[in-house]
Amino acid sequence: MSKQPHLTSGKALRITLAKRLTDAPNHPSGFDYMRLPLATLVVCSHAINVCYGKDFTYAVWRGPARPLLAIILPMFFALSGFLAAGSLERCRTLVSFVGLRGLRLVPALAVDTMVGALLPGGASKSPRFA
Repeated sequence: MSKQPHLTSGKALRITLAKRLTDAPNHPSGFDYMRLPLATLVVCSHAINVCYGKDFTYAVWRGPARPLLAIILPMFFALSGFLAAGSLERCRTLVSFVGLRGLRLVPALAVDTMVGALLPGGASKSPRFA
């Protein structure tokens, strides 16, 4: 089977990056889907130390996985920066951009703060805190 370009009215259909960005209102959703696995990898790479301790963490970081582990966090921050820059470009004013960022970040921060305050505090059974 030979690979031939799709034909529309006898002309080859050209799909370019510019056309794809225009079709997706300059917001390619593939980057959003890429951020989820990267965020999961960031959490997993940090969980190595929490779950297995310092000695195991040093052994993992000295092993062959080091280049992969070292690149996860910069990739996540770079991708998040690209998405935030795209959001800034789509906003009409800086005030609306900051407001939208606040609406996105504050609920997660509130939940994280409550979990961080209640979970360790509720787990304490020490008599000196009673």
